[in-house]
Amino acid sequence: MRTLSKDYIIVCVLISVAGLAGLAGCSESQNNTTLFSSPTSNNNQDWQIVVKRFVGPSRRRFAQLIYNSLIAVRGLDKHKVRKIDSDSSSAVVYGRYNGLDDPRAQRDLKFIKSLAVPNQGYPFLDAHLEPVPEPNPPINSQYLLKNATGYWTLQIARFYGKGRKRAAVDMTNELRKKGIPAYVYHGPVISIVTIGAYPENAVKAGRKGKLIGQPIPVNPSLRRWLRKFPYMMINTQYVVFKSNQGKKKSARIASQIIRIPSENGSLW
Repeated sequence: MRTLSKDYIIVCVLISVAGLAGLAGCSESQNNTTLFSSPTSNNNQDWQIVVKRFVGPSRRRFAQLIYNSLIAVRGLDKHKVRKIDSDSSSAVVYGRYNGLDDPRAQRDLKFIKSLAVPNQGYPFLDAHLEPVPEPNPPINSQYLLKNATGYWTLQIARFYGKGRKRAAVDMTNELRKKGIPAYVYHGPVISIVTIGAYPENAVKAGRKGKLIGQPIPVNPSLRRWLRKFPYMMINTQYVVFKSNQGKKKSARIASQIIRIPSENGSLW
């Protein structure tokens, strides 16, 4: 059994005592809508192993402790361990690979998942491969969803793969030129474009903010934009399915009313 240093045990204990998260996740969680899904393989883009990601006010300290532990693990190249800080999260990542199917990536990922804390289990079972983030293209700060004031927004487009951030920013700028209140949001593997920022009472909800079935818009502006943008664009196109007979047909995914992510929301 491969074991981690005492520093990592300390950080897990700190998290547990603070009531921020369980050992399995070792990250502060928030009840936010997930804004991304699994990426598709792209051999033209660099990938990395995300060992652990933290959000919240203590994220940099926890990430530093994990980093200090990993560079001391026999079997890992300490020069391939990196700590990345952003405005909303801190992550510890490892390596650089050609794609999801890169044999080196699968070997290193298996090794990292096998690391154990004595008597406490395997803290890195949620380690996974993600594309190396592209730099955020410049855009008016008022067009960033994270800066919007509101609770709900209407998601009308998703972008994956290399160049996703630029495509999402370009679409947001074009919509803004037409007077449409568009916003952009970049996650680790997906960028989205949304319209509007609405208060919590803009959508019918049950007790304690839990939705009953599908979100039901009651705000007139939100309903108007939903009528104008009823379908979701995926990389500027509608989804194409292939039938059992080998014929392709277009299928449209409905636009989605989602919660605006909070500053400390999870980016998984």
